Order: sequence, then C-alpha cells, then structure tokens
Amino acid sequence: MRIPTEAEIVAAARELGHLDENGNYPPRLRTKLAAAVHIQREEQAAIAATGGVPRPTAEVLADIDRDLCAVGLDTVEIRRSVLAAAAAHLFKTSGVQLIPDRNRR
Repeated sequence: MRIPTEAEIVAAARELGHLDENGNYPPRLRTKLAAAVHIQREEQAAIAATGGVPRPTAEVLADIDRDLCAVGLDTVEIRRSVLAAAAAHLFKTSGVQLIPDRNRR
C-alpha cells in the first residue's frame, strides 16, 4: 500500500468539506483522510478490474468497514466518519448500485 501524499490528503479534505478558510484540514483528521484516499484507490482499482462495472454499493461499504477493522481503525467514530464519507463519494460519483436480483428475468 502506497502512503497517500500530502496533496492527495488535501484533495480528499477539500472534496469532503474539511478545509478551513486557509486551506488547512484539522490535524486530527489526517489518519481518516489518508484512509479515505486509500479506500478510493482500492475502489477505483476494483472498478477497473471488473471492466468498469461498479460493484453494489452495500458490498463496497461492507468491504470498507471490514478493512477499517482489519487495520485497527475500529472505533465507532472512525468507522462512521469514513463510511459516511465513502457513501457520499459513491453516491455522488456512481449513484446507488443495487445488488442484482438473480430471481428476475
């Protein structure tokens, strides 16, 4: 895993609305923002690996939650914050991707 650059972290803070009037983000959010950058990279790689077909939103969010817990970012506050940001990003960029109903024809 490549560590996010400061420019990537600032871009994530801007996209998520965490920059102040001077263009700075709260230092306490640095870890969360870096995690959001990492998650976004993984999501982009997953979409590219499936030929551009996005995975269901619920599946992506469940994977993100599992990954946060796996790396020790398992407090409710962190998980809620990162998942909310990830959900907002997914809704904004690709809308809600539903799980296909395999019973429908």
